[in-house]
Amino acid sequence: MSLLLFQASTGDSIIIQNLMQFYIYDFSEYVRYDVEDNGSFAPYPDLKDYWEGDNNKFPCLIMKDDKYAGFVSVKFISSIDRSYFSIAEFFILKSINMQDW
Repeated sequence: MSLLLFQASTGDSIIIQNLMQFYIYDFSEYVRYDVEDNGSFAPYPDLKDYWEGDNNKFPCLIMKDDKYAGFVSVKFISSIDRSYFSIAEFFILKSINMQDW
């Protein structure tokens, strides 16, 4: 088994957008998210900020055995008191057997 976490490039943005549909679907159990007329969920707000403008956001992809398994979006937050990285979103496909990790 191989596991890989890497920072996504601009070319990977469509992969995260597609995986985000599953992420939003999972949350639709708890928060009301309706699909649009085309049958998909609305695009995740400000996802493009991870590639444009804000240099404090880092989109990452997770692969298991050379197949996409999920994503994580990380933000760098800096204040007078402290600076730290914060996980904004984290998603692993339900079909991934976490016991293998």
